Amino acid sequence: MTGMQRNAEIAGDTLSVPQARRRPPALAQIPQGSGEREAAILAAHATGAYTYWDIAEHFRVHLATFGRLVRRGMQQCEH
Repeated sequence: MTGMQRNAEIAGDTLSVPQARRRPPALAQIPQGSGEREAAILAAHATGAYTYWDIAEHFRVHLATFGRLVRRGMQQCEH
């Protein structure tokens, strides 16, 4: 809890925190083990906070590869 929230006695009320101040998990915090890379890429995409470019660059995959992974993940969710 930040100092301002402590002083105002606000205990993590997300409605009182502007959306610009709410931060998604950093890409570095999303696990990227060898067997979990695809899941990590999909988790990063699911946050909605990062561009395709940011995610592809972080996981060191080509944009086309990233797009295929996302489309495959979306198809699996439909079935």
